[in-house]
Amino acid sequence: MLSPVSTTVRQIRRAATVTRSSV
Repeated sequence: MLSPVSTTVRQIRRAATVTRSSV
């Protein structure tokens, strides 16, 4: 199973990518 930390990092990176695309 994926560790909670990996999931959190993935969420943050995904949010950063979405924000970057919007700008």
